[in-house]
Amino acid sequence: MKRFKGLVIENFQSHERTEIVFSKGLNVFVGPSDSGKSAILRALRWVLYNQPRGSDFIRTGASRCRVTLILSDGTQIVRERSSSVNRYLIRDPRGKEQVFEGFGSDVPREVLEAHGMVPLQLDEDRELTLQIGQQLEGPFLLSESGGTRAKSIGRISGAHLLDLAQNQTAKDQRAVSSRIRFVEEEMARREEELKPYEGLPRLRKQLDRAAALREEAERKKEFLERLRGLKERWEDCQSEMLRERKRIASLEKVPEAEKIFSRLVEDGTRLIRIRKMADGWRKGREEKAHWQQVRFRTTRLGEGAQRIAEAERLLERLDRLRRLSNHRLLLARDMDRERRVVERTVSLSAAGLLVDDLGEAVLKLRKMEERRNRWVGMRGERAGVERTLRRLKRAEQAEALWGGLEASCRLFQSLKERRDRLEELRGRIEKGMRYIAEREEEIRRKSEEMIRAFERMGRCPTCGMRFGPDLLKHLSEELQGGESGAAAGKGDSSTSQGFGRGQRSAQSGGGQAGGAGTAGKGDPAGVGGARGGAGSPG
Repeated sequence: MKRFKGLVIENFQSHERTEIVFSKGLNVFVGPSDSGKSAILRALRWVLYNQPRGSDFIRTGASRCRVTLILSDGTQIVRERSSSVNRYLIRDPRGKEQVFEGFGSDVPREVLEAHGMVPLQLDEDRELTLQIGQQLEGPFLLSESGGTRAKSIGRISGAHLLDLAQNQTAKDQRAVSSRIRFVEEEMARREEELKPYEGLPRLRKQLDRAAALREEAERKKEFLERLRGLKERWEDCQSEMLRERKRIASLEKVPEAEKIFSRLVEDGTRLIRIRKMADGWRKGREEKAHWQQVRFRTTRLGEGAQRIAEAERLLERLDRLRRLSNHRLLLARDMDRERRVVERTVSLSAAGLLVDDLGEAVLKLRKMEERRNRWVGMRGERAGVERTLRRLKRAEQAEALWGGLEASCRLFQSLKERRDRLEELRGRIEKGMRYIAEREEEIRRKSEEMIRAFERMGRCPTCGMRFGPDLLKHLSEELQGGESGAAAGKGDSSTSQGFGRGQRSAQSGGGQAGGAGTAGKGDPAGVGGARGGAGSPG
């Protein structure tokens, strides 16, 4: 059972700071009037039950008051109030604090559980504090009214539950009766509102019948559309049948036509074969003539290059001459137009018009004079070009020669690429020969080191046989001779193979330079032929 251990009052009514330590048993406060005895009871009632309300009990001149109740188990209940603070604080024996704010006129449940002095609730708006009495209050319940005493005894004995049940039952009965009256009135009102809709079932049946008729009409309409479509298709089929009958009648001679067509197909097949053979023969002749021309033209590349340069110059002059001629025609048209303008202006009698057009005519005359001078210069240049063209009697042959020179240039480019490829292959061969020589030198050096190692060891590391001077000399000769012979054999075979291809390519070149011979069939790769061609002309 908990009891009061101490009470600390700060700025509560007449107490600035008062600390009270309670003893076990009965505690009595004695002293003269207005010394603060009743204030102690009010402070205790305030911290226990949050009474009295408001903030009038704060000491005059202070801004806040605080009352701390210390219980026997070490729990502290603190009630604090100021103009901005209104809270309870519970501090347990371990020092852990709980702060409660915003509880209004009630007491937080945790505070009541902490001190265990719960007031007795008589009804909704009245409660009785059995553990603490007011000043000048009579003995327990004797000063209260009969109803209060009856409620208190009933609350203590449990009879209040019967009163509560009776009151709640009466309240529920009144609520149910009110609800029944409301529902009956609502039903009557709804029935009055539904009277205009008594014919709805009949209208519903009519609506269903109308919907069925509408669906039937839609189905018949769709059926009618299908019938119309079928009628149109039937008419189309009749027309198609008439056309097919006419076509069948016109195809009575199909078997004979099929025979004729078969013969035509066979003749066409034979004609295609003959045309292919003719095309192959013609292409062979053209290719033969082409390569003969290439062979002939490659012998005169220098003269062809000079003629190409001269033809390019002539073409440039010819193009410039054509532009000048076109410009001359434009000038002639301008002069003719200006002459017509002058002829028209001569016949005018208005002097004002002559004065207005005189400046423009002068400017145009100057431009015409400049154009005339340019035209005279162009005529001279054209005469020079014509003289040059007369010196070239065979311009058409020059154009044909230009086409041949283009083919020769392409051939020259191909030969140049093959020459570059040949140089690359020669470089790679030289690099390979250097690599072989380096490896032979390394093999010789390693062989000498192995012979010297055998001389130092004096016996074979595998079988244990002793080495004599003759055996080591023979072994050295075998190692050096075998490796050099093998390398020499490889070099001879590759060299002879390459030069053999070159000779065959030179022979197939037909008396031209060996480089041209690589285009023949002697060497598909072109390597050996290029090497042989570089040696000597065919």
